[in-house]
Amino acid sequence: MRAYQKNQISFEENHLHSTYSDGFNSLEEIFNYNNTHDKLNLIITDHVNQDTLWFDKYVDEIRLLRKKYRDFEAKIGCEVKVLDIKGNLNTAEKILRSAEVVVGSVHYFEGYKTLSAEHFLQQEIKLSEALIGSGKIDILGHPFGMSASLHKLSPSLKNIKHIYALCVKNKIKFEYND
Repeated sequence: MRAYQKNQISFEENHLHSTYSDGFNSLEEIFNYNNTHDKLNLIITDHVNQDTLWFDKYVDEIRLLRKKYRDFEAKIGCEVKVLDIKGNLNTAEKILRSAEVVVGSVHYFEGYKTLSAEHFLQQEIKLSEALIGSGKIDILGHPFGMSASLHKLSPSLKNIKHIYALCVKNKIKFEYND
């Protein structure tokens, strides 16, 4: 996927959900909208887990749409949550092999409701480190997002730099959400 062109920056959408998971638009609607507007390169990254049965159909549909819409690139991706501090992911290996891009995210984890805000943040950091070290993801999805949404807690610049440096070292994109 091109990231830059001579004298011009090309933007891309790296984390986009369709109605296959919790998005509001079908794949066809996403491709059509993008084709008539920005023509950004896309990575469609619907949520998957151990029980996902639709991924083969999803892959086939994206491949068909890529043939129809040729003015931008669209990669087959998935978003998967980390299960534990060993970096185990909540999806099947077959899905990981079929995806061209894997977004790894910290979502809900054991004991999250009972932890203090600071302990929550520390657990989110440990799980992010495990995701980065797993060797199975391409993008770290919404880092520190759980701490921000559940505890209104902003990580320190030191913590952000630490996780970002691990991403750079491991050639993983660090998703920035504002």
